[in-house]
Amino acid sequence: MSKECQWIFKSSCLNKTTLFRVRCFNNEHTCPLKDKHTPKDIQEDVKRELGVDINYMKAWHSKERAI
Repeated sequence: MSKECQWIFKSSCLNKTTLFRVRCFNNEHTCPLKDKHTPKDIQEDVKRELGVDINYMKAWHSKERAI
C-alpha cells in the first residue's frame, strides 16, 4: 500500500483474552493493488511498516487467513 491510500484497519486486544476490538476501519482502497502479493512482499511490508521481522511461513499463513 502507498502512504496516500485511505485503507486502514486498527484494532486492540481486549484485556486477558484472545479477542480484539476494531477501533478504525476504512475498506476503501485509493491505491493500485498488486495482483499477487507474495509472502515475501508481506515480510517486507511488515518490516518497513512495523520494524518487525517475520519468517516466510508466518507471512504465508497470514496471507492464507486473510484470503
